[in-house]
Amino acid sequence: MKYVTYREDNVTVSEEKCERVKRGIAQGREKVKWYQYILRKLRFASETEKAEEQKSIPRFYLCLMKEKNRKLYLEKKYQQNGIYYKNHEEVTEEECKKILNGKVEWMKNHKKQIFREFYLHYTLNKIRPWHITEYERETVVNSCGEYLIFNKKIRRVAGGVTDLFDEDSIRISCLTEGKVMVSSKKMITLPAILREVLQNVEDSIEMAAFAY
Repeated sequence: MKYVTYREDNVTVSEEKCERVKRGIAQGREKVKWYQYILRKLRFASETEKAEEQKSIPRFYLCLMKEKNRKLYLEKKYQQNGIYYKNHEEVTEEECKKILNGKVEWMKNHKKQIFREFYLHYTLNKIRPWHITEYERETVVNSCGEYLIFNKKIRRVAGGVTDLFDEDSIRISCLTEGKVMVSSKKMITLPAILREVLQNVEDSIEMAAFAY
């Protein structure tokens, strides 16, 4: 399976400082692209994962991204030795609702590996919908594959709601008022010998979900 590989750093700053950083980027000479969107992520986890958070264990998410258009995808992510590995594949609304309703048999022999892996974790490790986190984000991307993500709002959906399409449930803020979480993500390419050791990781590739 091919992954995006990257390093990530996070810092929480004031809204005022965040705006100064954004103005500095906008006024700079470097050519960048800006994106604004809302991202909703439903985490799947087993009872063991809930009790013992381990970064090296693969995490699966169903994701709903709302930019100009709506996009749904299944994401796999894990961390080893300070490096993040991420892969994703788009799903249709019908497929997404099947997963939410526990109907995953269609994934068992799917041609895409991420779906087969999700099926195995769902049936063998009993991963189930856990919680939804919603992000209001602004992302800037430069020509070197570096991403700067401004999380203006991070909210957890309350009440145990796991319906990715629910718009009316209560959201609880995870950020202090007046604060913005800024994430810096830089893509890296692993040496061939290291890719073979680390779970058969292939070359890093560009994918739209990298920053999300």
